[in-house]
Amino acid sequence: MGSLYSPHISALFFTVSLLGSFQSGFLPLGFEFAAEITYPIDEAITTGLLNTSASVFGIAFTYSSSALLRSFGPLVTNIFVLVCLLVTALPACES
Repeated sequence: MGSLYSPHISALFFTVSLLGSFQSGFLPLGFEFAAEITYPIDEAITTGLLNTSASVFGIAFTYSSSALLRSFGPLVTNIFVLVCLLVTALPACES
């Protein structure tokens, strides 16, 4: 979050690229875990449902973040994103 306040746009691009490269490894793990949990069901159905839900929530998240950004500014929007990330990370920490 500190790179958001940096005057150098290259630092922001580097940080986002680094974060994206580390997060991309979780996608196949999530698909494999979902296929193992829902074993009798075909993997294609599980993967399709995961992709569909990610798209739906991504669209809703983008629209809500855009509305917050227009109404309240970047600080409130960043806090909203942080809270959403923490709430979604809690189930992963408990298992």
